Amino acid sequence: MPLTTASAGTITDVSSDRRPPARPVRQWRQPVREEHIVEHSVSVASALGTLAAVTLGFVASFALVMGVWLFAAHGNESTSQVLRASGISWLSIQLVPVAIGSNVLGLLPWGFIVIPMALLWKSTHWTIKSAQPESAKDFWLIVGWVSAIYVGAGSLLALLCSTNDLSVTLWRAAIHCAVVALCISIACIVTYAPSRTILIDPLPKVIVDGLRPGALAAMFLVFAGATATTAALVIHFTEVRSVATLMAPSMIDGLFLALLGVGYLPTAALWGMSYLIGPGFAIGSSAAISASSATPGRLPAFPLLAMLPSEPLPHAKLIIIVPIIAGIAMYLSLPRLHWAAQEVTFGASLRHMLSGYELAVTVVADFVLAVIVFVLCAAASGSLGTNQLVFVGPRPFEVATKAFEVCGLTAVVLLVIPRFLISMLFIFRHRGEHEAPIVDDLD
Repeated sequence: MPLTTASAGTITDVSSDRRPPARPVRQWRQPVREEHIVEHSVSVASALGTLAAVTLGFVASFALVMGVWLFAAHGNESTSQVLRASGISWLSIQLVPVAIGSNVLGLLPWGFIVIPMALLWKSTHWTIKSAQPESAKDFWLIVGWVSAIYVGAGSLLALLCSTNDLSVTLWRAAIHCAVVALCISIACIVTYAPSRTILIDPLPKVIVDGLRPGALAAMFLVFAGATATTAALVIHFTEVRSVATLMAPSMIDGLFLALLGVGYLPTAALWGMSYLIGPGFAIGSSAAISASSATPGRLPAFPLLAMLPSEPLPHAKLIIIVPIIAGIAMYLSLPRLHWAAQEVTFGASLRHMLSGYELAVTVVADFVLAVIVFVLCAAASGSLGTNQLVFVGPRPFEVATKAFEVCGLTAVVLLVIPRFLISMLFIFRHRGEHEAPIVDDLD
């Protein structure tokens, strides 16, 4: 049903209703039962699917650790030590900080998180087809069971695989596994009908309408950061190659170093995003990189760190254009109400210039953007183990706040300014209509 307002007929209808649909409404996939998938209860199907995802992920981690152990320089490690290292490696892929002796490695190559994400996505698909949920309760039970079992598996690995030389914190392992499992299982479930109708449609319309614009603005910022990182890598390719050759002179070492660099590329892209938003990122406690200042200080030998800028960006103030464009993208994707200037007084025009629905959707979209930026920056920051690099990466709250302010203000200005100008023009053209006519009583 189209949204309408009764405020002097100024705002009458939703813009989506006045625009012809570009394509038919999407028909969402049904969780059709497949003959080779045995039907199980929600709990059993969730347990089988999740444990399969954990097992396959552990096997992939074991293969990587075994390859490094076989081809790189190694000592007299036993098979049990390699298995424990594989368990810690699986947890590090979930971005769980790893303690190596007394040093904590919190800035991890989270590009590898696509492996458990893909496995958990496929296993949740299988769980849905096996359990055949029919109500919202069944779908939420799948999310709960998948997350609980994933957390249990991660906590068990943290307890069994931690040693004095290589360990993880139990509560951190539980939290990180819970976040990964919740995000993937919910995202997987909402791609199926009738789960999308059951889980999404009951939400308030203002929230549903604000999700897409906020996510779109966040995607633009990530894309801009990845583009800036690619440009920096091309410009500083000679320095990057020199550091890589110094660190890995042999072909095998170079292969593993290149694999590690690929894992850190998403981290570098988010550093680029923070750089373009404005606050930049920290390199330890005394060094920082931003568009207006660049003091990298002494850096460890790592190829991707060789492409960091060593001087401020010329015309650094113009960098604010990037989050402004993100705000424009958010504004263009907002569901706007059909508006027309009909008031001939200034006060009435101001009252009817912006509806509560439009303002609420803009705030929701801006909040979604800030949450996404915060989570991404938190995943791209942490400790690199040494006292000089106790914190490396963007500060999540600062970057999210800056994105919230600039993008939100841009969207609101674009909503208000055109209507304000049109209203002033309308008042100017009809400036004499609201004045009472003068009646001449003379004979």
